Order: sequence, then structure tokens, then C-alpha cells
Amino acid sequence: MRHRKHNVGLNRTRQHRRAMLANMAASLFIHKRIVTTLPKAKAARSYAERLITFARKGDLAARRQVLRKITQKPVIKELFDNIGPKYRERDGGYTRIIRLDSRVGDNAPMAILELVGYEPEDTSKSKRRQQRSRRVEGQRKDKVKAAVDKPVEAEETAPVEEETVEVAVEETTEAVVETETTEEVVEEAAAEAPVEEEKAEEPVEEAKAEEVVEEAPVEEPVAEETPSEEEKPEEDDSVKKDEEK
Repeated sequence: MRHRKHNVGLNRTRQHRRAMLANMAASLFIHKRIVTTLPKAKAARSYAERLITFARKGDLAARRQVLRKITQKPVIKELFDNIGPKYRERDGGYTRIIRLDSRVGDNAPMAILELVGYEPEDTSKSKRRQQRSRRVEGQRKDKVKAAVDKPVEAEETAPVEEETVEVAVEETTEAVVETETTEEVVEEAAAEAPVEEEKAEEPVEEAKAEEVVEEAPVEEPVAEETPSEEEKPEEDDSVKKDEEK
């Protein structure tokens, strides 16, 4: 017979059950909502609402009563400074249970245990829908961030690297071109030098030949017009003999 057995065992020992409920209540006070199985949510609901009732009083005795259950001082501070004063004018009903789909694997009924007044705007979505919406929203934010960051990186990092590579390539090509041009100039100068010397020698030889040709005709008429002295007396003698005859 189940007389005066109002506590749910949850398949745990007394110490384990108390520690589990205290941890669930602490998580509820910090995060304002938790996801757990339906039997645990029902057991933690009454446990957390009793602690909130102590926090509504706010005196030293109430604080010591709560410290017997929860020993985490940040949780006590949040409970007595924020949650207790918020529900000071509310008589009970500080928490809410929202049923979810069964858990995949063991088909356990799931539920959300949350504080009234701290719940999100839309509480009609199931756990899977909420997870899906969070995942989609996270992907959308990542895409937007990537789209915003890509042009900046392309403008800041990529052109610098390309410019440095291009400058290095241009410098190497210029150095190669300069060396090639210097070599070509030297080779051309070496090839043109003998040609110029030959060209310079040819006009000199031609000039000498022209001088020789010009001097020859000048000497011939001089030889004809001006006979030598030896020949002149011979002619005179022959002329005289002809005249005497």
C-alpha cells in the first residue's frame, strides 16, 4: 500500500535524489529554464518553488534554510537578489512545465521546466524545432559573417601578396632584360667595330689611287711642252743646216 508516500523515487536513493533535485534547481535559477524528463521536471518543480518561497521572505532565517539545500553562493545571490523580489507579489506558480516530444533512443517523455516571466517569446515550439531554428540561425549568421569578411580579406591580404609576387617577377624580368640588352649592345659594338675600320680604310686607299691618277696626266704634258736642254741644240743645228742649204 502506498500510504503517505508522496515523493517520487525516480529510481534513485534518497541522497542521490536530493542531490539531483538540488542541482536541477540551481541550474533552473541560473539559466531560467532546463530540459529534462517529465517525471524529473515534476519533482524539481515543487522543490524549486519551495526555495523561491523562502527567497520571497528574504530574511536571514530563510537564507539559512536555502543554504541547507543549495550550497552554491552565486546561486543563492541570484535567488535572493533577483528571483525572490520578482515574485514578491505573486502567490505561487513560479514555474511552468512544457511537454516536448519523446526522447530518441528510450522514448522517454521530455519536458521544459522554466521560470514564469523569464521564458522566451515563442514557447509553442518543440525542442527539435528550437534546435533546428537555432542551427539555421547559426548557419545564417556564419554565412553573413563570411560574406562580410571575405571582401575585406581579399582587399587587404590577397592584393598585397600578389603585388609582392608581381614586383619580384618584374624585378627579375627587368634584370634579365637589362643583362640581355647589355650583352646584345656589347656584341653589336664588337661586330660593328671592324666594319667601321674597313669602311674608314677604303676611302683612304681610294683617295690615294685618285691622287696617283690625277698626277699622271699632269706630268705627261709637262714632258711634251718643255723638252730638255740637250735636245734643243740638236734641233737648232739641224735647222741651221737646212737654211744654209
